[in-house]
Amino acid sequence: MFPCRFLPILLLSTIAVACSDSSEPTAEAAGAQASESSDPPGVAQALSLAGKFDDQDMSAYDRAIACAAALRITARALAPMTSGENSREVRLINTASDQFASRARNLDEGTGQDVAVDIAARAEEKAADRTGQAQLAITCANSLD
Repeated sequence: MFPCRFLPILLLSTIAVACSDSSEPTAEAAGAQASESSDPPGVAQALSLAGKFDDQDMSAYDRAIACAAALRITARALAPMTSGENSREVRLINTASDQFASRARNLDEGTGQDVAVDIAARAEEKAADRTGQAQLAITCANSLD
């Protein structure tokens, strides 16, 4: 099994493969892009591969839930590009997701929240934003010890 320190690299390569486009820009299009003025503010942030938490006021529990869900969404998206749900890459991402689920359980401290239900609800809510969730998954993977 891969060490956890390789998880961000695995996620980056997954996003690169998923987002790659086979069409190359023509020399004319490249020249037109180069002659345009500089990018508007915030473009570099939007193009960054590593995501961030939109809501800085999230509790530690909610962050753990968000990370677990983002990693599960990414694992589901990666499965068809690998040998399926049982591939080493998918298992590694699911292991990281399980670590965040465990953190959420530890943070729950008897409040009665159902971690599995919260993760499933978050994953369902954010499933359409696979790119954003993959970026968040990288951020979460980078935070693992």
